[in-house]
Amino acid sequence: MPIYFIRHGQSQFNAAFDPALGDSLIFDAPLSALGHQQAIETREHVAKLGIERVIVSPLTRAIQTARSVFENGPDLEIDIRPREMLLHSCDVGRSP
Repeated sequence: MPIYFIRHGQSQFNAAFDPALGDSLIFDAPLSALGHQQAIETREHVAKLGIERVIVSPLTRAIQTARSVFENGPDLEIDIRPREMLLHSCDVGRSP
């Protein structure tokens, strides 16, 4: 059984981040407009893979990406185990 990893599209944090300025303090950053477009463009490629199960991080950008990519696919399973390394504010999620 193949396992595929799909990274989320560009987030608002990614779009705003400037290493010279430091953390932009965008917590649980949603996708940017470009990130939404990237997710939609990924849909066509992923549709050919026959994916039957989708496990998603609970971060907003990951859920938004998965909803776009798997719009007509399997239900999403939210799991707290796949997560970022907590290096920036965007890696901090929200309370369920």
